[in-house]
Parts: sequence; structure tokens; C-alpha cells
Amino acid sequence: MAGFAPDSRLNTEETFGPIAPVAAFDDEDQAWDIIHRCRLGLVSAVFTRDLDRAWQWAEKLRTGIVVVNDFTNYWETHLPFGGMAGTGSGLGRLGGRHTMLEMTDLKTIAFHVGS
Repeated sequence: MAGFAPDSRLNTEETFGPIAPVAAFDDEDQAWDIIHRCRLGLVSAVFTRDLDRAWQWAEKLRTGIVVVNDFTNYWETHLPFGGMAGTGSGLGRLGGRHTMLEMTDLKTIAFHVGS
């Protein structure tokens, strides 16, 4: 869905469905304004050819997993999976030893750098 309002339910609630909202923005400040209206923190994706910019965005995004240049259903059982602390997405982490580390604030960043 293109052209949704940043305060709409598409940007503020978890849908768990086959919905792909797309927001247009004029600059990065406007993009961050849209992002910060959402209190969720499970998975996000960044698409860019600029790896330096990808790292900047991946480090700044408040989600438990950041996927770069790939789809957002990235989940390997040996990697931590769960929402970022302080967000409205889930409680704790699943996967490997990270299940026991519920009180940590882990972030996974996965890059797809091939063509």
C-alpha cells in the first residue's frame, strides 16, 4: 500500500499479514519522523547500494533485526530473534543461548551484498 499516513494503523500496529506499506519522503529527516511514529521494534529492512549509509541506518534503527538489501522474514534459529528493548514488539529473545539473555539489548544486522 502506497501513500499511507504516518499515524495510520499500518505504521503504528503490528499487522502480521501480507501487507507492505510504502511511505514516500523528501529527505532523511522526514523518513526518521515517519519511523519514530512507530513504537514497534521487531524487524526492519534497508535497501541501498551505499554500504556506509546502510551501516548508519542499521545502527540507528530501533529493531531487534535489521536486514540490508533482503526481505525481512530473516530468521535463523541460532540467531537472536525478538523485538528491541523499549518497543512494543514482543518480550525477550528466542534462539540459542539468547533465550536466556532476555534482559540484554541485542541487534542483528544482516547484509545481502551480492547481486
